[in-house]
Amino acid sequence: MALSKVFVYGSLMCPDVLKVLLERVPFYSKAYVKGFQRLCVKNESFPACRPKVDEVSSTVEVFLLQEINEKELEIFDAFEDKEYTRQVVEVNVTTQNAETKADIAYMYVWNEEAKYTLEGPWSFEQHYLPKKKEFLKMCQEFINEYKAFTLYETEK
Repeated sequence: MALSKVFVYGSLMCPDVLKVLLERVPFYSKAYVKGFQRLCVKNESFPACRPKVDEVSSTVEVFLLQEINEKELEIFDAFEDKEYTRQVVEVNVTTQNAETKADIAYMYVWNEEAKYTLEGPWSFEQHYLPKKKEFLKMCQEFINEYKAFTLYETEK
């Protein structure tokens, strides 16, 4: 089974969310991707990340999850739903020596056809943390439904 890397920039940066969804917190390192912008999704705690379309910052800095297996990618795909598309992007990873090296990873990029309004830059502290408890509850409900559905599908 091939292991993948996933660049995360929103709620998936939170170890508590990863623990609920994957039942573990994967190894991660600091990383950034150029040519994208992270924006607030109006009235939501999660952000959107899309190719840069205006003068807003074009570098998004956060984490690169390592050793994500195919089952975990399927969970992320279902979790991110139709609002995002998994794409391969070039990321820059900060090494232990504070150097930068290029790498390739998956990233969930905002689907411009999603029916949400985007507005201004997104901040983990301002947009996610105040709603963390509710978001974690939603994650637990999601994973319970996901496991029930996949168990049902395998029993067919």
